[in-house]
Amino acid sequence: MKQFILFSLLIVGIANVSYTQYGFKNLEDNKRSDTVDVLDYKMILDFTAMGSQILSGQCRVKFQSKMNNIDGISLDLLQFFVDSVKQGNSLITYSYNDTLLRAHLNTTLLQNDIDSVTVYYTGTPQTDPSGFGGFYFQGDYAYNLGVGFQADPHNYGRTWHPCFDNFVERATYDIILITPQGKTGYSNGYIADESVGANNENIRRWVLEETIPTYLACVGVAPYTHVAQQYVSSLTNAQIPVMLIAEPQDTTNFKNSFVNLFGAMEIFESNYGPYVWNKIAFALVPFNGGAMEHATCIMYPKITANGTLQYETLMAHELSHHWWGNLVTCRTAGDMWINEGIASYSESLFLEHTYSYQDYINELKGVHRDVIQTAHFDDGDFYALSGVPHSATYGVHSYQKGATMMHNLRTHMGDTDFFAGLNAIQTNYAFQDIDAAEFRDELENATGQNLTSFFDNYVFNPGFNGFEIDSFKVQPSGNQFNVDLYVEQKLFEAPAFFESVPMQVTFVDSDKNTFSTNVLLNGQYSFVSVQVPFEPLMVYLNGDYGLLNAVTGEDLWITQPGVNVMNYSYFYVNTESASDSNLLRVEHYRVSPDPIQSPFIAHQFVISTDRYWKVDGIWSADFENSARFTFDARNISSGNLDNQLMDDHNGVTFHEDSIVLLWRPDQKTRWEEYPFYAINTAGSSTNGFCRADVSLLSKGEYTFGFRKNVANIIETGIKDNRVDVFPNPTREEVTLKFYELPGEKKIYVRNMQGEIVRETTSGSDKITLDIRALSTGAYQFAIHLEGKLLDVRTVIKN
Repeated sequence: MKQFILFSLLIVGIANVSYTQYGFKNLEDNKRSDTVDVLDYKMILDFTAMGSQILSGQCRVKFQSKMNNIDGISLDLLQFFVDSVKQGNSLITYSYNDTLLRAHLNTTLLQNDIDSVTVYYTGTPQTDPSGFGGFYFQGDYAYNLGVGFQADPHNYGRTWHPCFDNFVERATYDIILITPQGKTGYSNGYIADESVGANNENIRRWVLEETIPTYLACVGVAPYTHVAQQYVSSLTNAQIPVMLIAEPQDTTNFKNSFVNLFGAMEIFESNYGPYVWNKIAFALVPFNGGAMEHATCIMYPKITANGTLQYETLMAHELSHHWWGNLVTCRTAGDMWINEGIASYSESLFLEHTYSYQDYINELKGVHRDVIQTAHFDDGDFYALSGVPHSATYGVHSYQKGATMMHNLRTHMGDTDFFAGLNAIQTNYAFQDIDAAEFRDELENATGQNLTSFFDNYVFNPGFNGFEIDSFKVQPSGNQFNVDLYVEQKLFEAPAFFESVPMQVTFVDSDKNTFSTNVLLNGQYSFVSVQVPFEPLMVYLNGDYGLLNAVTGEDLWITQPGVNVMNYSYFYVNTESASDSNLLRVEHYRVSPDPIQSPFIAHQFVISTDRYWKVDGIWSADFENSARFTFDARNISSGNLDNQLMDDHNGVTFHEDSIVLLWRPDQKTRWEEYPFYAINTAGSSTNGFCRADVSLLSKGEYTFGFRKNVANIIETGIKDNRVDVFPNPTREEVTLKFYELPGEKKIYVRNMQGEIVRETTSGSDKITLDIRALSTGAYQFAIHLEGKLLDVRTVIKN
């Protein structure tokens, strides 16, 4: 299933609510499957009173005992009136508390005995308090959604028939639907019989011969017809009937929105294995909160079948469940990523094969950006994929992080082994349940790869990792160049450094030629040596987005002035001058920046521990940009990026006017306050949202800080318009030009630790200082005239 449109907002509100009267916390759950094996459900369901929201039913539950001395069977059934229970043709006693029905058998069963009980019941089926799941009567429609987001367990077959409601118990289904005149019933499987009753009721029998858990069973009643199509598998040549089920006026739009259905089938068969079910069907229902992947009859929101392809990834998601979630099923809700994470990944796989690999990557980048920012907020904490709590079963971790994990697994394994492993799981666990460890082991058995580290990193532990090139050295080697890379790994809420991580590294020279290759990184610090066909000026990692991790980077080629919003790297840039093609790369690190090393700077500022940026590229001499860094510590899903600085520091109460932008040109240089920016509080100075507007963008690393003390250094500020300092930034020389300022000028050059590193005296109206010997960084030029302070300018040495 997949949350959708307005309902996604509702999920946030109900994720952590307590269980209501419909909570099912005390079910015997999977344990009953160790004593009794349900073989088949055979039902007669009467919907002729659906106008009064009444369902009448009889359900025969056929089962086999798995041990001796079985004297009863417990069935889940929620909030119905039970008329009677029979064993064969004999009435038997039972107890029922509105949630659990215990049928007392007339005879005690021995191991492997097969018997059945039939329950006769009537009432109004229940809907999950969350709004997603259970049974719905809406106008001319009656239908179920097989899971309840708030229910525990989440299986919600019990809202319309007595059953073993868990993830592991599988059975076949035989369902007779009696519906009012003008309405038709649809369900799992194929149509075995059709007839008209004495009162013009429509009677239709559906049979599903494949075994499914209860949450995948369904019924749908409405003024339905269906568009009949046929898919011919290019893999098996099987001819599979297709039903697009809708009211007659909706069928044209439905077909137009599903023009890529057959393509999706080919994609999933090619990558996962053959489609084993007896039909493909989607039934439109007036539910705007999502879709539900009932086996062979998907309940699908009619609002999305609007004649466009706007929602076709939803179609792909639900279809892919017939491999992941229907054929192979997670054993417990804690491993819901096996169902929902892979189905979410399948959306991107669909885009890759239907359109392009770039569409695949773009989709996953957007998913990943949301994951790294919102998963812990929306789900309540940082969780491992395996073992998420009940409140997060259908949360961002299971869906979106599960999808990005699958992309990372594909990169680690390579396409051939990745898809071969998934095919092996489909074959060896067909119509079975599986957990995360077995999933890993089956991939290893199929491919010979060791995936212990990967699953420890990405599945069994929470958090993220990211890599940064600390430095690189270049040495000529014939007509090639040997480049030594020093790489540091940093963690975001992960307990240990990731091992055996494949990573693409890209080199760029002054002519913007690029060369990429793959390296293997391990532990906190890695050293690798690469031979490159040119002398590189710039090196960066993960340019192919092979891994979705704590570093979200983007490249831009800029040839003319204009504004670019780099959403993936949380960056806004306004190019004001560009006469050549310029490469701008911005990386957003969702990890702690290196700490402040200078006691002088540390006395003034607290540095963020939440994130930082790296700005790099190959720029022409006239390439000038302004930029914007957004500070966001708001307690909302789209915020929570800079929370650490919202605290009070050293007795100083938080105020956005005390937010500063810190900068350093490279990892070997100390942090300092960047000179060319202004804080814009955007209306409020205490709401945790503001921006740093940069008037002149330089290469280097940027992060936010908080001013906790007034600096013991001359502050920059008001500039004397009779003084001009240029160029700035600069690499070699700084010129100071004075207008109508006769007399002796003395210039003190201080580093950001407050130390004087250069001074000079001159009576000239133009003074040029050679600063090539100074290290890169920011310097303050204090200008005195006739012994009195005239001006202070900050100059960046590149």
